[in-house]
Amino acid sequence: MERKGEIYEAACTLAYNDWGEEYRDRTTCKDGFIKGANWADAHPVSPWHSVADGDEPLSYVDCLFSYGEGKIDKGYMLDNRCVYFYEVSPMIDIEDVKYWMEVPQLPKESEVGNA
Repeated sequence: MERKGEIYEAACTLAYNDWGEEYRDRTTCKDGFIKGANWADAHPVSPWHSVADGDEPLSYVDCLFSYGEGKIDKGYMLDNRCVYFYEVSPMIDIEDVKYWMEVPQLPKESEVGNA
């Protein structure tokens, strides 16, 4: 099923309350859900966090770090706010990092659509 169909199906399902009865204004509920889902699709949230905004990773959590002139490496932040990289050295201070994101988990086979 395409995304548009998934949104429509979810909107129709949510237009009913827990007892299977229609909400009084089912059309408004459904239309609002569809508009919200379409807006969310058009405005995805970036997984990257900005250190300049004061957003820092938890210590000892594997992350990707963007620093320097377009460098991206995998590592983790230590308790002393230094970033340890697996493949490069030396360590750098978290203040020298521009952006970071947790290493994403691969989807389970059951979550992957048939392509």
